[in-house]
Amino acid sequence: MILLSDEHWHHGVIGIVSSRITERHGVPSILVSFEGSSGEKLPEDMGKGSGRSVKGINLVEALSACSDLLVKFGGHELAAGLSVRRGDLPAFKERLEKYVAEHMSDAECGATLEADMELSPEDITCAFAEEIELLEPYGVGNATPVFIVRDVAIINAVSVGEGKHVRLTVDLGDDDVTAMCFRASLEELDVYPGDRVDLAFNLDVNDYQNQKSAQLIVRELSPSREALAAERAELDRYHDALAAVCEGKSSDARLDRARIGDVYNMIRSELKLGHEVFSVKALCHLAKARRIESSYAEMRLTLDVFVELGLLGALAPDDDRAPYRFHLDRPDERTELSRSPIFAALGSGS
Repeated sequence: MILLSDEHWHHGVIGIVSSRITERHGVPSILVSFEGSSGEKLPEDMGKGSGRSVKGINLVEALSACSDLLVKFGGHELAAGLSVRRGDLPAFKERLEKYVAEHMSDAECGATLEADMELSPEDITCAFAEEIELLEPYGVGNATPVFIVRDVAIINAVSVGEGKHVRLTVDLGDDDVTAMCFRASLEELDVYPGDRVDLAFNLDVNDYQNQKSAQLIVRELSPSREALAAERAELDRYHDALAAVCEGKSSDARLDRARIGDVYNMIRSELKLGHEVFSVKALCHLAKARRIESSYAEMRLTLDVFVELGLLGALAPDDDRAPYRFHLDRPDERTELSRSPIFAALGSGS
């Protein structure tokens, strides 16, 4: 349960913000605004609150359990408004958190999305999107339909809205369709042309310059089953290579001296453009664009060599999904690769 308050929030927007918080964290949230209160914080100051909930927690019932601490409240299962005095806010927060803890199991925690139907690529047409529009208006009891399409290829990925959103172009066979990812950055999505993904989405009609087309509003995105299997295989190959280095055993993973140099120069070029943080997948994509051949396992081993030698100020991530960070702290210093235990075990080339 997330409950936050402030003096400067406009009560007209806290409902939207609460909805975003619940969507991101998968737990109920309430924001309370004491907008207009005097400079001195008084117990009788009136706060207006707006909350959003998740499946399994009826927000009105939760507020009913705290009704003696509220001036008024109302709403429905997933959204509610309330008024509370500042002096009652701490007790209200404590009782509400206890209620949610008692009524929300661990299995219910975290954001979940239920889809209504799986579509094949050929089902996603403008005509079908217009038929779906006839179901509006959406709301409680008539939720926006959520569809799934599997194993589609990303053709392009572009940052829009000053980096706040991403516009994907996906290949549906006979047609290319726009898929909008709102409130997401390219770095967060970590998808690139050629990737194959599964999408959960709402279907929309895009009417631009009197030309109508189907448009996907992406709710969730993940690698397709085949892509995920390939990623796991490469990750296993990377960890097996590290284990072989530590145990003094042979490994099928090899590092080429010239290719390491190419990756080094590539990252240096990106640093000069102000780009400092990269996922391994992003670097593989950049390398492919520069015709540098490198698998995920080889790229990550190369980055670990940089970390061992202190090249490019490389900082290793805490887990397999986190990005690497770089900075040019010693731009002119030459370093012998053989000083790296990983390169000494796996390296080749003069």
